[in-house]
Amino acid sequence: RFRICCATVTPSGNEERLGLSVPPDQVKAGGRGKRRLQIIFIRHAEAVEAADFPGSDLDRPLTRHGWKSARQAFRRLPHLLVRPGLILHSAARRARETAEALAEVYPDVSRREVRALNPGARHAVFRTLIRRQARRRGAVVLIGHEPDLSEALADLTGGRCRLRKGAVAVVGDAEGYRLEALLEPDLLRAMKKPGSG
Repeated sequence: RFRICCATVTPSGNEERLGLSVPPDQVKAGGRGKRRLQIIFIRHAEAVEAADFPGSDLDRPLTRHGWKSARQAFRRLPHLLVRPGLILHSAARRARETAEALAEVYPDVSRREVRALNPGARHAVFRTLIRRQARRRGAVVLIGHEPDLSEALADLTGGRCRLRKGAVAVVGDAEGYRLEALLEPDLLRAMKKPGSG
């Protein structure tokens, strides 16, 4: 079972507005019970619309706003989540650039392009990647596309949600897969910096 908390509180608070289904200290520490792995799903940040881009869909870059939004949101992640051991992203430029923005926060974490995560990725792709990587590394980031990510989340957890551009979903595996947090980018950006009082 899992739940997604709705964000309705004004930006004066922090973690209680982030859609956490377990307390934030338990998300970072690994949730309740013994964890085997944690999977961090991230949808790519805002990109140039296909109608406004003359090239291939895979070549569409992030917009200036997409870069700025991703950088601002990702700065908060180390204070909330388990440190990933690997960042996997699709071959699409918008996913690669989102991974580059994340790498500014985790500069020593390896990044790897996985073409199987390209738009249209099937459920089995996510399960295979999780089985091959996350169990060995403890936590893994998968940066991809919609509706692939939300369908993979439904396949793993049995629940449904849709990821906005730049959103982060955290799935834990303690007693079966469950969605532990849904972190919207605007709420992450609105968080106070640690130590800012």
